[in-house]
Amino acid sequence: MLVLVLVWLHVAAMVAAVAVFVGCGTTIRLLAVRGDAIVLRTAVAVTEPLFRLGGICVGVGIVTGLVLARNHGYLAPWLIGAYALTVLGAVLGIAIDGRWAERLAAADDASYAAIRSERVPAIASALGAVIWASILWLMIAKPS
Repeated sequence: MLVLVLVWLHVAAMVAAVAVFVGCGTTIRLLAVRGDAIVLRTAVAVTEPLFRLGGICVGVGIVTGLVLARNHGYLAPWLIGAYALTVLGAVLGIAIDGRWAERLAAADDASYAAIRSERVPAIASALGAVIWASILWLMIAKPS
């Protein structure tokens, strides 16, 4: 029974995290394409607490996932892949995509267009989607 509760908590926390990160991140990207700096600054400010909530959900998902991983062995190949992808996703999301949104929200009118059109954050965002999907596949398929 405890395992089922932990599985439910793990899945619910990670679904919530993906929903927050993808939903808020996509909203910010779409607003950046629109080009209105005032609207984007407001969106970044409004979504900041949601991103924190997403981080808490990821933390809950990781802790419950590690408790559940004990049953499979912490060094199972699919778990090692999930660990590596999780770290890579966090680095891309925080260090590149998150900082891009912060720089964009803080930009003056002269630098806004240049920051908005940077390619590396767009690539990081697309890679983030692939990483989330890959982690989901690893969790379901559990390849050895």
